[in-house]
Amino acid sequence: YAGGFLEHVLSVANTCIYFAEKYADMCPALDPPLDKDLVIAGGVLHDIGKVRELSLTATGAEYSVSGVLIGHMLQGRDILREAAAKHPIDDDKLLRLEHIIISHQRLPEWGAPKPPMTPEALLVHYADDCDAKLQMMMAAIVSEQGAGPLTSSRNPLRQRLYRGPLLVAEPASGGEDAPAHLDPQRATDHSQQLTDH
Repeated sequence: YAGGFLEHVLSVANTCIYFAEKYADMCPALDPPLDKDLVIAGGVLHDIGKVRELSLTATGAEYSVSGVLIGHMLQGRDILREAAAKHPIDDDKLLRLEHIIISHQRLPEWGAPKPPMTPEALLVHYADDCDAKLQMMMAAIVSEQGAGPLTSSRNPLRQRLYRGPLLVAEPASGGEDAPAHLDPQRATDHSQQLTDH
């Protein structure tokens, strides 16, 4: 998978499953109740517009013209509307799912036309943001092979990070590769895609 896109979507979806269960149980008085299915669908679909925003090339992914001019949130909403025209769903569910897609980045400077205004949209935003930020942090820690326990602030998070003794330990005996989530190349590829988040 190019740039870690499917790994990111799966991670966000799994976090959304956890959030949906946790907060539906914690907020039984919510009326209407928290829609767990909507949270999970939002986790799966929040970045669907990236299939139009990005074009795969021999050297990786580049932004399409429509991706630059419109962005993946509105393109994702368009994809959802196209699917709903063929497979109708309840108008309110469609509206709420559209809102999740267009608000999942929360801030206007990140491209969101609206902030999350429903509990479901807020949960998807934080699941997405947590995965993106943690991937950026891991990529920065793994890719900067300097001495000492702290990284520089030259990373997508623009802050120094504490590496700690475990991440600078010798590799496991037997020549085993680093775990996939700490592979510097995969982490760097995924981090680059998410910095355009």
